[in-house]
Amino acid sequence: GVVAALGRAQDAWTRKGAGYEGFLYPYDRVSFDRLFKAPFRNCDPVCVPFYVMHKMMAGLLDQYSRAGNSQAFKMVTAMASWVKPEVEAILARPNGEAQWQSVLNTEWGGMNEVLYNLYAITGDSNHLVLGKYFNHYQWTAPLAIGQDDLDASHGNTGGNHANTHIPEIIGSARGYELTGNSTQNKIASNFFSIVTTAHTFATGGSNDHEHWGKPHRMGYQLDSDTE
Repeated sequence: GVVAALGRAQDAWTRKGAGYEGFLYPYDRVSFDRLFKAPFRNCDPVCVPFYVMHKMMAGLLDQYSRAGNSQAFKMVTAMASWVKPEVEAILARPNGEAQWQSVLNTEWGGMNEVLYNLYAITGDSNHLVLGKYFNHYQWTAPLAIGQDDLDASHGNTGGNHANTHIPEIIGSARGYELTGNSTQNKIASNFFSIVTTAHTFATGGSNDHEHWGKPHRMGYQLDSDTE
């Protein structure tokens, strides 16, 4: 089956030794190594390595939680054990926090959510800590104080990318569910209020070309790619 095949791949990567223990990915770790260095963005061979890794981790965790596949659980736990020292090595650098925030500029799916979900099963504080590392301040800080920055008035030109940030919000909400963290509650609650009152069409969609525009100016975003 698919899980068994991925397990063989993970075992093969692990046999490469240092830097590969628990690693599972379609390519070798070069995608991450290049992302982890200035200018902290890279598309050779993959533009969004954590986005891809999240999909794999979430699928494996679902295989365990929904189908009882113990091999999948072992694999996703090993992947989390690979991620944590990689992130902490960046944070340990001079100006490491800023460098990690630069890494988070690249779409990373719902890494926070899958790590919180893993923590909910394992109770391992390492998984909780790792989930908290995936917090992109440029995105979450305005929301924490109720500021509508969906059009990226204070950040990325062209509007924030909905497909990047909605999974991050789901992760913030899950973090609140598990820890009662009031800041994560504000991030998720304020986002819901802002997007539903100032950025949503009658159809329920809220963006154009996957990006949010100015609040209460929905007519300017109407075209064949409005979502």
